[in-house]
Amino acid sequence: MPGTSDFDDFETFSPVMTRDEIIEWFSRRLGHPPDPHDFLKVGTQFYQLGAYSRALVCLQQYVNLPAAQSMGRHLLAYCYLSLGELENALNEFKSCVRENVHEDWQLVVELAIEIEEARRNHPATPLVGLNGGGGGGTLGGGGEFPLYGAATGPDVNNGQQSQQQGGSSPGGMARITAPVEFD
Repeated sequence: MPGTSDFDDFETFSPVMTRDEIIEWFSRRLGHPPDPHDFLKVGTQFYQLGAYSRALVCLQQYVNLPAAQSMGRHLLAYCYLSLGELENALNEFKSCVRENVHEDWQLVVELAIEIEEARRNHPATPLVGLNGGGGGGTLGGGGEFPLYGAATGPDVNNGQQSQQQGGSSPGGMARITAPVEFD
């Protein structure tokens, strides 16, 4: 996209470059070694272009730096989601929740449900690209995140988020029983 990037040659950035090659790519274009903001900025630009694999590499570099902020991890989670890597997306969204990005709770719950359903319905199928390639199923397609009608909240018995499925709860909502575990 002309005018929205500091670099004219995004195509030369490869998602399979080593860390040293990535730093060299940035350094040639910036005239200095990249700082955390550079990784976040270019990762965001790649994401906006739909170049999720390239965005993923930049954002992985970013979140491993001491100055990283949770917005970079949040975007990294969406990269994984856009690539259909549901378990990686779930892990990053959990990290976001741990970093006090509370609006990601719903995504954590929905991804945990989708992953569990996928395991039950397709036990031999890897969860990457499930349900039609890069979309990744219900959560990965079109940016829509359906509400599952689940009553959720911290389980006072073990301090973990819990969900209950089967039967019904007051108001006719489904109850989900699989806990969302945080490592």
